[in-house]
Amino acid sequence: MHSKQLPGIGFQRRLVFCISDTGLLDMRLLKPGDIILTGSDTKLSRVIKKFTKGSFSHAILYVGDGSYIHSDRNGVHSNNIQRLLFEDESNVMVLRSANEQVISMACDFARSQVGKEYSVKGAINAKVKAPLSLDNNRQFCSKLVAKAYEFAGLKLVKNADTCMPKEIEESKYLKIVNNITLKANKDEIEFADSDSPLDRQTEATNKILFAARALFKNDIQTLSELPHFLFQKPQFDSQLSKVILETDYLTLWDNDRVKNPWRYDLKAFCNLPITDIEKYALAKREFDSSKGMLKRFGSMLNFYTDAHEKHNLQFTKLHKDLYLKLYLGISDNHKVASSYLEQFS
Repeated sequence: MHSKQLPGIGFQRRLVFCISDTGLLDMRLLKPGDIILTGSDTKLSRVIKKFTKGSFSHAILYVGDGSYIHSDRNGVHSNNIQRLLFEDESNVMVLRSANEQVISMACDFARSQVGKEYSVKGAINAKVKAPLSLDNNRQFCSKLVAKAYEFAGLKLVKNADTCMPKEIEESKYLKIVNNITLKANKDEIEFADSDSPLDRQTEATNKILFAARALFKNDIQTLSELPHFLFQKPQFDSQLSKVILETDYLTLWDNDRVKNPWRYDLKAFCNLPITDIEKYALAKREFDSSKGMLKRFGSMLNFYTDAHEKHNLQFTKLHKDLYLKLYLGISDNHKVASSYLEQFS
């Protein structure tokens, strides 16, 4: 699942900051696996920076296709990079690993953590460098990023369980990516502040997991854990499915064809009010991102198709239908992008 703004606004702009500027990251220059460190002038951010003697208070992992994953008080969730604004260039830094072999696995790990609760104890433990790690089944921002890379085989910091953004910033395995910011214009600021389907997805995910923990009396932290518990206790199928149906989880992306017809219709794509160069770059990004999502959605569709044949639950039927819908939608998106690019081959 993902959400995108038409990334054609301001393609030619490079950023020269002044104090009053609002900025955003240039999505064209970001790469999957990039680590984004941020800070702000809020009281909490200032306290964290002062306590750790660092320049930043939050760590984020960019996973590609315009999406990033991070852990905040709402738990681990994803968001759109075009919604990440900052007050000043000094409030953001992008770091990149030269070890490309670990990138895909690190991003997959971060995706697997979506839904996990925020670890208040773990964050406090990290700040005071306590000798023991707490809340191992939960995450906080810098732990999530460091653990993702550690899972993939690259140990960025000495102790991922107690690391803070400052230690990631100082990791010898990461290099700063320069000239990657843009000054946000009025449209981009309005988009960043508008209603986000990803925020609603986070809310729905948290509601489902809260209900699942109550039903199964178990510390379930991610949606990927639900089939395991439900297959063992199918008597909770109707109750869990009812909760899912009461949220927006199954319908969040239904209006994307209406909001972004250019993603699904070649004529609409060709009529976009952007230059041919921008159109080609957009088609290339849509092609690359849809290719990855076809693989992920296809894998989930196969899993739930097989699971429904074996278990015949309402839960498996709902998810089989969901991933079929998502797979068909992204297939149309992929066809539009590939058809546009074919004329240049």
